[in-house]
Amino acid sequence: MDMKTLPEVAKSFTQHCTKCDAEKYHRVLSHVDEFKAKVQCEICGKKSTFSIKPKKVSKGPRVPKKTKAQIAGGEWRAQMDKRATDKSRAYSIKEKFNSNEKFDHPKFGVGFVLAVSGNRITVLFEEGEKTLIHAS
Repeated sequence: MDMKTLPEVAKSFTQHCTKCDAEKYHRVLSHVDEFKAKVQCEICGKKSTFSIKPKKVSKGPRVPKKTKAQIAGGEWRAQMDKRATDKSRAYSIKEKFNSNEKFDHPKFGVGFVLAVSGNRITVLFEEGEKTLIHAS
């Protein structure tokens, strides 16, 4: 049953009764709020709560959120524009890298070192941040 408003108190309407396991008339006993009412099956006398779905309020057009890769890609693009003339060296696990250094990775492309922690470096690539190993 698809109702937009609750039936008036003392009115009857059909609804599935779980005790009778069939569509039966139910009488509205009282309204709990604008979306719920206490009802009673007219056949078996079982009392239950009847609810209608509240109307959805439109919040306007949905603006999709940017993914981490899109955000990282924008940051990466800004770094590329700013540091286009900087020389980059090839990435190797045997090399040591410093913060803010630019390098070329054979799989991920050009990257910028964001942080250095022991033998790990956090690198910003166009598709997002990656943690790589380097010589410490």
